Amino acid sequence: MGIKQSKTLQLSLQIILIIHLFLGFPSLCGQCNIFSRNSIHIKEGSSLYVTGDIQLANDSSDFINNGAILLEKDWINNSDSTALVGNGKGSVNLIGDYQEIKGTNVTQFYELNLNNVNSIKQAEIDIIIDSLILLNGAILETKKNTVTLLNTNPNSLQWSNNGYISTNEFGGQFIQKMDTALPYSFPLGNSTLLNNYRVIEITPTQNDTVSYGASLIVEDINNTSGESPAGSIGPFSELDKENNTQKLNKRYFFTVTNYGDENTSKVNFYFDKEDAENHFTSVAKWDKSEKIWKDENYTILPATNLNSNIGSPNKIATKTTVLDSISDVYTFIDSDLNLPTGFSPDGDGVNDFLVFENLENYPENELVILNRWGSEIYNAAPYTNDWNGEAVTKGIYLQGKKVENGTYFYILKLSKNIPPIKRYIEIKKAH
Repeated sequence: MGIKQSKTLQLSLQIILIIHLFLGFPSLCGQCNIFSRNSIHIKEGSSLYVTGDIQLANDSSDFINNGAILLEKDWINNSDSTALVGNGKGSVNLIGDYQEIKGTNVTQFYELNLNNVNSIKQAEIDIIIDSLILLNGAILETKKNTVTLLNTNPNSLQWSNNGYISTNEFGGQFIQKMDTALPYSFPLGNSTLLNNYRVIEITPTQNDTVSYGASLIVEDINNTSGESPAGSIGPFSELDKENNTQKLNKRYFFTVTNYGDENTSKVNFYFDKEDAENHFTSVAKWDKSEKIWKDENYTILPATNLNSNIGSPNKIATKTTVLDSISDVYTFIDSDLNLPTGFSPDGDGVNDFLVFENLENYPENELVILNRWGSEIYNAAPYTNDWNGEAVTKGIYLQGKKVENGTYFYILKLSKNIPPIKRYIEIKKAH
């Protein structure tokens, strides 16, 4: 049914809606756009199905929802309030393929359900959710806006079927209010990344009330423009870093912002090892006052016992730290270590030693070489790029004997905070 925007028809529609919804009809399908200047009260157990837009005018009255609204098109709040007022504890369900939440004023939803696998729900304005947000296969794009969840229960954000939050423009964030020492997940993602998800998990160490915001920006740190929620202004040049900070990840970066007291929390950044050119060794933070990247000394661990709906990350960068409200831009540190694939220890002065370029940046390193049977033939701590193919530990080879041509396995430990590198090396002597 098409509804013209005449006051008579608008009012008639509202009267019909009120009659049906107050009487508790299980469902009302409005094949229309709803343009409201009057009160709408949806009773518990009732549902309103709208195939068009819902638009609240600037002189509209109360919109109290205790039932369920199912909407195929856009939610537009041009009213003078946050739209859903009173003590209504109903849900708004966005079920279309592409939908926008927009208007001249913020909408404060009680429960917001984003349905339809691979659909896009775009926030053109800030959004507030009181109780629950559900991402059932949908992608919520924040743009430069914030989506704030006020319920402090860690389960007040739920996602499934590859649903995630895409903070696809610098400045936008998902903000979660917390008050308990349990893990809170930020299901951030981007369609250009392997398995989409790059989840951040924050676990407060105390039961104090605090809010944290987080975002994932798939953009080169050197080219980023704009301002973070804490006021860090891009770009964030990879050249501006402490001397002991290695190469920085330029493919994507994060913001993590503390909106309350600076309490200690455990922070986990989940990632895939394929994200790195070499391998990530820590996390760096952009110091807003000094305008420089600093190593935050995160520990890199294998990802185990994972929740099944966060993709397939195989690594975690973790640290218990104070997340401040001043500097909030982070990226991974990528090792500048160059890993060789082979060498030829035949004494001709060319490629006679196993050399890892920039290994001197890891003074706590240790190298172990194994043959094809798993027997140790070499061990050095630290290794100083001086192995010429002689077996110098007990094993199948006599000490001091040159090893034969073939494939060998090495384990290179860089430091206690970095998982060991395990690779193969080919020895091929000309004579």
